[in-house]
Amino acid sequence: MAEPDGQIETDAAAAVGARPDTSTMTEVQLAQAVLDRSIRPRVGEVVRLAEAVLAKAKKKSAKKGKTARSGKLAKIPGQAKKKKKKG
Repeated sequence: MAEPDGQIETDAAAAVGARPDTSTMTEVQLAQAVLDRSIRPRVGEVVRLAEAVLAKAKKKSAKKGKTARSGKLAKIPGQAKKKKKKG
């Protein structure tokens, strides 16, 4: 027998609306799902991805600053060296 029209619409909506739980996904998995177009990103997910990218960029720039400094000043050519005092 034929199903009522309301039942068909509900089943179709349930099949199409089956969306994975993105709150348990990592940023990499979420980004890959967005690129594969398997999910359509919501504003909260886009914000989460943007924060992850900015945090990664901030961490990377902080590392460069620490490794670039050696703790010594640059030598100036032509300047006489200071003599150590005995004493």
